[in-house]
Amino acid sequence: MRSVEEWAKARGFGYERHGDEMLDLAPDWYRDKASTVARGICLVADLGRLVLAREYLRRGVGRVIWVDADVVVFDPGAFDLPSPPHP
Repeated sequence: MRSVEEWAKARGFGYERHGDEMLDLAPDWYRDKASTVARGICLVADLGRLVLAREYLRRGVGRVIWVDADVVVFDPGAFDLPSPPHP
């Protein structure tokens, strides 16, 4: 996670870390439904990420980049994301 945080700061991006609390952002009915399928926790986590991303966008953040905790940035200079088109 440190390599991602350093990459984000070097690119001028804000950085925030979120943990399992994002699972609570999914409504109870969704968590119940997801618990009936294999890897349902992944569905709940995905919805939590989307809810968080939507909240950041509502606050006026231009874009949200989600990087999982198991990612290591080996070459920060080569890891570049294209800018989204401006309307």
